[in-house]
Amino acid sequence: MKRSMIAVIGLAVVVGMASSALAAPTIYELTPLTGYNGINVSAINDSGTAVGYCTNTSGGVKSFIWTSGGGMVSLGGTGALYARDINNAGQIVGDSSTGESIYWANTTTASVITLAGYNGGIANEINESGQVVGRAGYNMTLAGGTNATSNRKGYVWDSIGNTIVFSPNANGNVVQEFLDINDNGVAVGSQRARYDATTSTMTLLGSGTWGTGRDINNAGTAVGTDGVNYAFQQTSGGVITPLGALTGYTASQTTPMGINELGQVVGDCGYGAKAFIWENGIMTDLNTVLGDSSWVLKYANDINESGWIVGQATYNGTAVGYVMTPEPATLALVAFGGAATLIRRRRKA
Repeated sequence: MKRSMIAVIGLAVVVGMASSALAAPTIYELTPLTGYNGINVSAINDSGTAVGYCTNTSGGVKSFIWTSGGGMVSLGGTGALYARDINNAGQIVGDSSTGESIYWANTTTASVITLAGYNGGIANEINESGQVVGRAGYNMTLAGGTNATSNRKGYVWDSIGNTIVFSPNANGNVVQEFLDINDNGVAVGSQRARYDATTSTMTLLGSGTWGTGRDINNAGTAVGTDGVNYAFQQTSGGVITPLGALTGYTASQTTPMGINELGQVVGDCGYGAKAFIWENGIMTDLNTVLGDSSWVLKYANDINESGWIVGQATYNGTAVGYVMTPEPATLALVAFGGAATLIRRRRKA
């Protein structure tokens, strides 16, 4: 039997200066990904195709692609591979346990991204133009065995032209890793870096002496962490909004992981204790929509333009992956100055 769970959240929306109005309820259907150990869903594209990794029955790491119609299917390639991201064209990137950046042009063939002069690396994200960002230098060691603790660098690789650019410094430090790149070629990463690969221009995100940009949408709004605001959102114009934290946690324990074009942000609080969604200034614990203590949604790793959320949860203590899909509202909930929640469950054969 396949278990699914539907939750309805009605959120009050403040309209104008001081009035409250009824918010259309959001309905989520939770689809668990099971059958292997430690399943983690890393990313999802706009067509609802997700990628991730887990441990297979023989104890090795298994990378997979998931669709609602086909379920989990193994990605090609040898050894332990970790799928990190997928674009709308179905191109996938990730890395291997031996420290190589991996690129899948299709689901059956995995190839290594050559990072000239560096020993290994990680490919974190790929945009719709086929630009890939990540980190060069897996073992902090240059090829040839030279110690290179200061030479781990973020990179932008063009999968079409097979060219690579290593990042300049930001905030007085080497940008050691890029974590995301939008369709306009703007990447974000460590050392508060916001790097425009088209113009080779480096600017800074957030405030303070340290920080990391974790995701950026096509409007140029980024999310990340720093030493002043902790978890924050920053527009292309530089306006910073602290995201705050879920009840029981602090802002320093909040990690934003993804943002879509609607400005919806997902991530986790308590270093993987609770997954959240943040929108319009309100942070919501995704666990509050379930009403079932057997489930704990721990990480929300990505959100697509339709609001589909993917990540990792536990069910009765076992790590499973999940896909949460919002559906059109079917109920009207009246909520004044607060939130109303209605839980329904169903079973499908």
